[in-house]
Amino acid sequence: MRQKIQFTILSLCLLTVIFSEGRSEDWPMWRHDAGRSASSSDQLASDLTLRWTRQLAAPQLAWPEDPRIHFDATLEPVSTGNLVFIASPTTDSVIALDANTGVVRWKVFADGPVRFAPVVAHQQVYFGADDGFIYCVEAESGTLLWRKEARPAPRKVIGSERIISVWPIRGGPVLYNDQVYFTAGVWPFEGVLLYQFPVAANQQKAPGFQSRTLNSLTPQGYAVAAGGRVYLPCGRGISACLDLESDQMLPLSYGGKTDYHVTALGDFIFHGNQVYNVPEKRVLKSDVHRPVNGPDGVVGTRGDEIVGLNAKNPTFVEVVDRKGNKQKVQILPVAWKMTRGQLAEAVSETSADWKIHLQAGTRYYGHIGKQIFALQPAGDTQSAKVIWHATIDSPARSMIAANGRLIVVSASSRLYSFLPRSAGVTNLGLETTALKAPPADGPWAALAKQVVTETNDLEAYCLVAGIGSGELVDQLLAHTQLRLLVMDSSAEKVAALRERCEKAGLYGTRLAAQVGEPAGHYGRRHGLLFLLPGRSAPPYALKCCASTCLSTSAFSRSRPS
Repeated sequence: MRQKIQFTILSLCLLTVIFSEGRSEDWPMWRHDAGRSASSSDQLASDLTLRWTRQLAAPQLAWPEDPRIHFDATLEPVSTGNLVFIASPTTDSVIALDANTGVVRWKVFADGPVRFAPVVAHQQVYFGADDGFIYCVEAESGTLLWRKEARPAPRKVIGSERIISVWPIRGGPVLYNDQVYFTAGVWPFEGVLLYQFPVAANQQKAPGFQSRTLNSLTPQGYAVAAGGRVYLPCGRGISACLDLESDQMLPLSYGGKTDYHVTALGDFIFHGNQVYNVPEKRVLKSDVHRPVNGPDGVVGTRGDEIVGLNAKNPTFVEVVDRKGNKQKVQILPVAWKMTRGQLAEAVSETSADWKIHLQAGTRYYGHIGKQIFALQPAGDTQSAKVIWHATIDSPARSMIAANGRLIVVSASSRLYSFLPRSAGVTNLGLETTALKAPPADGPWAALAKQVVTETNDLEAYCLVAGIGSGELVDQLLAHTQLRLLVMDSSAEKVAALRERCEKAGLYGTRLAAQVGEPAGHYGRRHGLLFLLPGRSAPPYALKCCASTCLSTSAFSRSRPS
């Protein structure tokens, strides 16, 4: 009996040690919450160690030429309970990983790139894609509960080197007061729409969507909500703002170099290097790069320092402008700081590539070069100290803190999971299985050879109508560099082709597959499939078409008249 009591006391002590660092908390959307604060109350343990890593496919960007709209340049995980969810703009999918092991629990495909992190609410995962649809799946199983069109029409276009809807989801979804807000559309002359819909537990059917037209706006980035307002990043332009109480768009006015990255805290909006007080219409001087906006203040890098700013008590200081005139400007005063030199000495690495990514409890987590670290501000002085650091393969690009875990995404798209007192490391690579070489002879081999002979541009887009045995697809993949859009009425065949090509590392880069009847959108003439102007895609979208339902002599480079 005494031994049993001692064992029980010891067990309670161990549990106290494990959970004394703080309560667990989910990270259900990009940067944790609707204001995109990147701040969680989840106080992580001081002795984090690596538990598992997993290599994933690098993102294919919508706008690779302009860093100011690289909203999809990094894999952005979210997490609830024992699951980690990650969207992929390369493989057109969302996957769920076991947070304890890194093993894939499920995968759901969309009919276009998924460029924004999903939102998780009521044990359901919501996400949008470049196909113009919003999806809702069950978090635990990945079962598709519903998907609903946000696109006004089924028109398609070549965009971002993919075949996408004319109205892709490019205003990333945000959850605010049990309403999800997002935008569809990227070309103002085609129309851009702001949507909202309610979320609830056991949402088996799609709810009603409310929409409004956004005139002359091009949302590009994650939507933000705080202080009764919804903010819509507009890429390189000033953010749009909807006041929810009045249901009116509010004009914002601030300068500086802006981009897709917008966050908000109360009445403040943080955009580029600007801090703007919305009701007072006042710009504050800050220059903190993409800060973490926590309950203790605003933290980020500024020049050669990491600074913690007091957002609760803005003050006025006198400055001299470029013309030599004195003026008073409002600032967020410095509460604490650490120089880059001090950080470099503490972690034994120096680099210009550094950032504060998040707050977890009272600590701040960031990276400098290949080192990731935790900072603890000193309560009695204006300083901070490094209490933990670790090495990863390349600089960190994203971090989340959820349920006692630190999940890090590196520049190489490798995920790292750190837990307290980990018992060994599991490294999971990017699984690839090459496609089997197709037959050298036969009707489909002959058709593929004819494509090579008669097509000048072997890197063009090609519609393949019907999967059939799959050999035509294999022949085109093996003998051309055509980007294939495969359409088939069989969901089972499409799912099998997706799985096979993703394992080969070809899905999204060489091939995308959709369930559908191509003849419904693309006309037939003399046994050919081609595009009709003004229908699902423009006439230049597909350079050649081949059908597994037609004879091998059907291939031609004919264009619609």
